[in-house]
Amino acid sequence: MFPTTAGPRRRLVGIAAISTVAALATAGALATASPSGTGPDGCVPGPGEGEQVCTWSTPGAALWRVPEGVTSATFALRGGSGAGDPYDFRGGYGALVTATVPVTPGDAFGIVVSLGAARRSGGSLAGEGGGALDGTSQGYGGGGLSAVLDGDGGDQLLVAGGGGGQGGGLGGLGGSGGNAGEVAGDGAGAGLARGGTGATAGTDGAGGSSALQSFGDGLCGGALTAGGDGRGGFGGPGGTSDCAGGGGGGAGYRGGGGGGASGPELLQGAGGGAGASYAADGIDATMRTRDDHGGGQVVVRFMVPEDADTQG
Repeated sequence: MFPTTAGPRRRLVGIAAISTVAALATAGALATASPSGTGPDGCVPGPGEGEQVCTWSTPGAALWRVPEGVTSATFALRGGSGAGDPYDFRGGYGALVTATVPVTPGDAFGIVVSLGAARRSGGSLAGEGGGALDGTSQGYGGGGLSAVLDGDGGDQLLVAGGGGGQGGGLGGLGGSGGNAGEVAGDGAGAGLARGGTGATAGTDGAGGSSALQSFGDGLCGGALTAGGDGRGGFGGPGGTSDCAGGGGGGAGYRGGGGGGASGPELLQGAGGGAGASYAADGIDATMRTRDDHGGGQVVVRFMVPEDADTQG
């Protein structure tokens, strides 16, 4: 298994992710990836001699069991991007977390891949965007996490956080979502609405305050709500307003805060904060911000000796 130092390790705080793994296992649908190719996207030969690459890009959960003869594996996790306006996309980027670690044949690792984010809808465990009367002004959901677990639902070993969702606003003018990475970024404010803050490994992100309804209820009607705080691995929801909703917080080891909603002053909601990434004690991981937008993904690379029995 992964090397760890003494002390408690936390189980995946996104309970829904563990539930997904357990449900798939109970239903007999938990895929066991091996070099012969039984992962969700199959395992294929890599560029190096004897190298195998297993890729999971479809949202859900799976199980990778270390084949015979394999003593080291490189994991690359991509957290999902926050959603954003299709014409002026400013959803936050997800994190890219990579680590090469010693493994033992027969070890099992749970693989969790996030669902993509959309308007009002967050990725796996991420906050939803805040509502608004005008559909074009609704906030965008935060990006989901991707994770590697110790077995089928055990301790979390690696987590890539999701980016924050863009705030709603006419013409795509809502605040940008925060980027996930080594440091989870805050969502950008918009007008008088404040962005949700990014999470850390020890603290959930805080929801952003909403703008004042200084013009009264005549223009948009209804009350404003602030963005929600992150809750464990869950991103906070964006604030709601009949004018413009805030962006949802990204999911992660800890969830980002949702962005505040807008009053009628500028019709712009604030962006959500990014979710925190994580590596368990003893794992030397590299964390940075992805250079592309997209859903979650987990890739495992390993070398198989020529004389190994890869069928298990």
